[in-house]
Formats: sequence, C-alpha cells, structure tokens
Amino acid sequence: MAQPQRNSTIESVTAMHDFLEQYNIVWSSPSRNSGESMPCGGHDIGLNVWVEADPATGAGDLLFYIDRAGSFDENNQMLKLGRVRLRLSPNPFAAGLPSARS
Repeated sequence: MAQPQRNSTIESVTAMHDFLEQYNIVWSSPSRNSGESMPCGGHDIGLNVWVEADPATGAGDLLFYIDRAGSFDENNQMLKLGRVRLRLSPNPFAAGLPSARS
C-alpha cells in the first residue's frame, strides 16, 4: 500500500496559508472611536474593541462593547450588553509604540 506524499501535504498547507494571508485585515493605527473598532468573537459572543487615546498623555485606554446573539430590544434591534474600559499600567498603547494588529 502506498504511503501518502508528505511533501505534497506540506506544499498544500503552505499554499492554503499563502492564499488566506491576503484576506487578513491589519489595523496600522489605533482607532479613534467605537466606529473604527475591531470585531472579535466567536459563536454567540462578540466584542467591538478599540483604543481611545488620551490627548493629554498620548496613551490610550482599551475599550470594548460586549454583545450576544439573541439580545434584541422591543424594536428588534441588536443590543450591546455593556461597555468596558481598561486602563493598563504600564500602558502598551503609549504614544510611539507600534500599533499594528490583525
């Protein structure tokens, strides 16, 4: 019985990775507000994540909205269940640090 070709499997995986790489979204600067947030989540829980810079210090706070599938109001509008603000120290979002994320 013939054994599968290991090299062809590796080449196939590499080709698939290269194909999918073109669809990765990269933010190269912090978001200014929730309208520029990065969507995150899976299954029925979701987040909209962004960093708001403090004009005085140049550092930023990490913020996110939380939502869940099936959370509708009486007008059948999707609701955000909450907003969270994280202020980190030391702050990884300080001015001058790289901000690329995907």
